[in-house]
Amino acid sequence: MQSTGQPNATWTSHVTILDKDREALFRMKRQEQLHKQWLAQGAAVRLQELRIEMEEIFRTFPQLRSQKTAPRVLTASSAGRPKRTISAAGKRAMSRGMREYWAKRKAREAKDARHTG
Repeated sequence: MQSTGQPNATWTSHVTILDKDREALFRMKRQEQLHKQWLAQGAAVRLQELRIEMEEIFRTFPQLRSQKTAPRVLTASSAGRPKRTISAAGKRAMSRGMREYWAKRKAREAKDARHTG
């Protein structure tokens, strides 16, 4: 077979495909870099907004600036009530009562299953 001096059509099509893949990969990487930059810029803007908001809060409530920890937030259920504790005897009585409750319930369900089955 004699060479005509022109490149093989199959070879050039593969090279073209590889070039297009390389270009697409480059575009994807560039878009990813831009996306990360936009995220970082957005985060920086949000941080600045938070700093401004914190300063406004501290101007309104200067006593918060001196606190080392955040104040406890009282929920509606815990506001004004002391914490309830239960003695060991109380726990035993509650445990015994629950065992009786579950035994009766299990017996009732077994009885119902016999009558329906």
